[in-house]
Amino acid sequence: MKLFWVAALTAGGLCAAPKQMANAQETNVNTRYAVESIEVLADQDVRLSRGLQDEIRRLTGARLDVLALEELAKRIRVELNVSNVDQRLVRGRQRDSVRVVYEITPERTEIDASVPRLLYHSRQGWTGEAEVSARYGPQRLSLGIVSDADELPERNSGMRLRYDNTRLGTRRLRAVFVFESFRQQWDPAIEAAADGVAPLYRTRHMIEPSLTVVLAGPLTWTSGVSFAAIENQFPAARTSSAHAVVNTLRYHRQWEGLGATTHLLDAGYSLRAATSTLGSDFSFTRHHWHAAYSATRGRHTVLMNLAAGRLTGAAPIYERFVAGNSSTLRGWNKLDLVPFGGARIVHQTVEYRYRLLQAFYDTGCVWALESPEGCRVRHSVGVGMRKDRLMLAVAFPVRSGRIEPMLMTGLTF
Repeated sequence: MKLFWVAALTAGGLCAAPKQMANAQETNVNTRYAVESIEVLADQDVRLSRGLQDEIRRLTGARLDVLALEELAKRIRVELNVSNVDQRLVRGRQRDSVRVVYEITPERTEIDASVPRLLYHSRQGWTGEAEVSARYGPQRLSLGIVSDADELPERNSGMRLRYDNTRLGTRRLRAVFVFESFRQQWDPAIEAAADGVAPLYRTRHMIEPSLTVVLAGPLTWTSGVSFAAIENQFPAARTSSAHAVVNTLRYHRQWEGLGATTHLLDAGYSLRAATSTLGSDFSFTRHHWHAAYSATRGRHTVLMNLAAGRLTGAAPIYERFVAGNSSTLRGWNKLDLVPFGGARIVHQTVEYRYRLLQAFYDTGCVWALESPEGCRVRHSVGVGMRKDRLMLAVAFPVRSGRIEPMLMTGLTF
């Protein structure tokens, strides 16, 4: 018989010891049975979080709840980052009792194809990304084809290769490697205004390795380096480099409050700094802060989002801040605000959702890098429908004169 590591919580407490798996006969049970013990079997040592251990203690000794046990299996699979957790019910030692056994099966390669994003914007056209990924245990390799006219001033078309390892020796250390190769397409309005304002480029290649450390619970720190090669469009084709140090501090937490209200907080700060020390032709510092909070109770959800950024020095256009797309100042066109992107930005969103319906209000300001002395605060409102990732929204800019609504629909992050 194969020897497994066993983590079992019984009515008497927590124990961890190697045991032989018994070929016990599974039984049909209902709520008249009590849970005698819960065991997690694996080929190697596993450590469960305190929250997961508390949930196991809560279920041990209680009446059998099939749905709660299935949810526990999902939590084990997510926390241990394994592909499959088999659940079995085994006759207990006491009368009218059962033992619950979760067996972590050997990891196998999983191939998946998906469309992470497919978005239509009535003024900016289509944005889409298709991805094929292979996952083996904590490792994931993905290849994506991208055509993005939403996030940056230009349209990026090309490919993205990404490697993730969410357990680099320990669950507190994660590694990511990203390679991107894009060709740029510029709006005619930008090309007409580009002379002497900002250098345009036709291709961009980037390599960005990084490491993420789980500092304490929901707090993580990511550090890495970004190496970018940019082929300028005119006056003459030549390649420039934009090499930067990247650091991100992020706090992500979800908790249950009073009255069955679910709270979610996601906040972070990122810094990108390029200097000649790294062999970069560009020298800049880019700061970005963000905080997003949501509260859900029943069918009602309230979301609030606040973001701010500051860019100093000489930076390529893709490092600038954009507003007037599918996520910021919805209802405005980014090309009408700051076509080349801004040096500073402040943006706020308040949104309410009820079932499939949503209503939102955006306000913000973007300072142009070429004229940073002033900025006009903009406002927009909108309504729509959303189901998971599928959305349909109509947004209106708040201004005098004619009203030009903008339609946004598709699959979003």
